[in-house]
Amino acid sequence: MGLGLITPLEQRQKAKSLSRYIDPANGDYSLDASSRLPNTMPPVRQRVLLAIRTVLGSAKGLPRFGIARPRKMGLSFRREMTDSIRVALLQMTDVEKVVVLQRVDVEIVNTSRAHIVINYIDLTTGEKDVVSDSVRFNLGS
Repeated sequence: MGLGLITPLEQRQKAKSLSRYIDPANGDYSLDASSRLPNTMPPVRQRVLLAIRTVLGSAKGLPRFGIARPRKMGLSFRREMTDSIRVALLQMTDVEKVVVLQRVDVEIVNTSRAHIVINYIDLTTGEKDVVSDSVRFNLGS
């Protein structure tokens, strides 16, 4: 192997400290095309992404995990979603203190979809990070 190349052993060791990458487009884990090893992401990023993709009450083992989805996209929708996201991340922001939220943006895409962008500092690494996802709603049901 040439200088500066990461060996498969080094790749596996690095991957042990990270979490499996979740592809926001389809919600599945993904594999690196060349090495066939799982792609990775920082554990805090994975937890933030899972928190905004999980509907509150849908995880039987963690009934208080996830975001509460507003019943309608009215004038207060952005505020309700932002508040719900902040509540969903309380465990990481106030209890574990591994995340400092900097900004939460909620953009209404259409009557059944919103795009969420969360800017935060991952205190386990000291680095700024961003998680974004499009969330589909079944409003009114």
